[in-house]
Amino acid sequence: MAYGLTQVVAYVLGLLALALVAGDSAAVFGPFQHVALGTLFFAVFVLREVDQSFADVYSTAMSIQNLTPRVDRRLLTVGLGTLTTVLALVLNMNNYSGFLTLIGSVFVPMLGVLAVDFFCFTGRRGWDVSERAPARWGMLFAWVAGIATYQLVNPGTAGWWSRLWTHVQATLHFTPSNWMSASLLSFAVAALVTGVIGAFSRA
Repeated sequence: MAYGLTQVVAYVLGLLALALVAGDSAAVFGPFQHVALGTLFFAVFVLREVDQSFADVYSTAMSIQNLTPRVDRRLLTVGLGTLTTVLALVLNMNNYSGFLTLIGSVFVPMLGVLAVDFFCFTGRRGWDVSERAPARWGMLFAWVAGIATYQLVNPGTAGWWSRLWTHVQATLHFTPSNWMSASLLSFAVAALVTGVIGAFSRA
C-alpha cells in the first residue's frame, strides 16, 4: 500500500512538473529546484531509485552467468556496475523516452514468448533451469521476430537504431497504419512463432 501510494505521488509530481514547463522534458527539473527544499526532495526521489539500480545490475549479472557459469558473479556485478556508471556519465541521455521505447520493444515480445511457452508447453513441470537444460534457439528466434515487428511498426527515436529500422521500412515498402500497435503486434508475433515452434518440437 505504501509503495503503491509513493509511486502514484511520484508520477503525479512528474506530470505536474512536465505540465508546468509546457511539455519540455529538458526543463522538467526546474519546478523542483525553484521551490523551498525542492532540490532536497528531488534528491530523495533520486536516492529512492538507487535500490532499483542495484537490482538491475545483479539481475544482469545472473543472466550473464547463465551463459558463463564459471565466471564469478561478484566480478560480473562489479564490472557491470562500473560499466553502467561510466556509460551514464558519458552517454547523451536527452532522448530518454526513445531509450524507454527501445527497452519496451525488447521486453514486450519476450513476455509473449515466455507466456506461450509456459502456459501451452511447460505447464506444471516448470522450466528446466539446471545445467543440463538443452538450448532452445527457436525461442530466441521467436523473440527476435517480435522485436523486429515492434521496430517496423514503431522505429522510435533512438538515434542510429531508429534510422536503421526506418531504412528497413523503406526497403520493404512498409508504412505502418494508424491502427497498428507496436506492443500488441510484437507480442502477437512472438507468441505465434513460439506456438508454432513449440508445436513442431513436440511433434
